[in-house]
Amino acid sequence: MEIENIKIKSDERFINDLEKAKRPDKLLVLLRWKDKISKSEYSLLLRYWWINTEFPNQYPNDILINMFKDADRKILFDGFEEEFEALGDLVRVYRGVQDCVIGDIGKMDILTLSWTTDIKKARWFANRWRRDGNGKLYSGLIPKHHIFMYNDGREEREMVINPYKIKNITELK
Repeated sequence: MEIENIKIKSDERFINDLEKAKRPDKLLVLLRWKDKISKSEYSLLLRYWWINTEFPNQYPNDILINMFKDADRKILFDGFEEEFEALGDLVRVYRGVQDCVIGDIGKMDILTLSWTTDIKKARWFANRWRRDGNGKLYSGLIPKHHIFMYNDGREEREMVINPYKIKNITELK
């Protein structure tokens, strides 16, 4: 099986589980099989499914944090090492949060793993399904060593962080 140039050589049952799972559930399949596949496969697939899953933060933080802690950092930062290394020891991050939207979509806490270094992108996330423009925008500082992954694959400048380590969270106007 191959996903976006990631060749999966693992157990056929793992591949079948991945193929059957809906997109948001692929992270759970990966978690179930974590100890039965190679660390590099696990890390590549974690990165891929995180980037390609809408609302990956829907699972409990502790589970997600442990998934990232178990991954290979080199793989999680692949292609963005220089940009990441150029950041200071404390990184300014932003998060756009919605409330009062259709169903539970968008009712995410600020203490979650997905943040961005791009304030415009955070503002877009805050208001993407709101017509009134009243989404909330937050800023905080995260020590660089508590950033699990950085990617700009969808032009989001996403930082996957340990949300319990973010400092000085403030709401911006």
